[in-house]
Amino acid sequence: ELLSKNEFNKVALFAPFNGILLDGHKIGGELVMPGEKVYELIDLSSLKIFGYINENEILNVSSENEVEVSILGEKVNGKIDYVSPISDPNTKTFEIVVRVENKKFRYKDGLSSMISIKKGEVLAHKISPSILALGNNGELGVKVISEGNKVLFKEIQVIEDTSEYMLVTGLNEKEKIIIVGQQYVSNGEEVNFN
Repeated sequence: ELLSKNEFNKVALFAPFNGILLDGHKIGGELVMPGEKVYELIDLSSLKIFGYINENEILNVSSENEVEVSILGEKVNGKIDYVSPISDPNTKTFEIVVRVENKKFRYKDGLSSMISIKKGEVLAHKISPSILALGNNGELGVKVISEGNKVLFKEIQVIEDTSEYMLVTGLNEKEKIIIVGQQYVSNGEEVNFN
């Protein structure tokens, strides 16, 4: 009350942004030494969520992708803010940062979350890992029955792999996949099936 506005502006501290003041801050009239922390302010209006993508999934991931983040079972839309140009040499994963708007400060800092990135739509088949076969050069695929009841090896790409099933691409919309005895038939061999 005894300082002029000009003098007050010389000694007052102004926050660079609106936020929440954390505990452990200095109070009015308390002595502050040069370099000493006066207060810590956090902005929770938008959250940065850090995640990692393995090298098999990094292609075609950019700030253009649609992102859905699950926080405490709730789904919110996000935007990719950063994709690391290099992988971690130990884990072969790439760091990504997703920004999520935090309306009414609903979510707190440090919560776990799950990031889902939409990379486009593809035709995929849900198959059991037990029907997989290897091609002549070690490529992963399945054996199908083609025209003329001949065995045909088809190479596949794995989209998702769980302990119960796999989602794969590389097959036609409808395929006659050999699910029993595929190890006993060879590419080009004619078979009878029911």
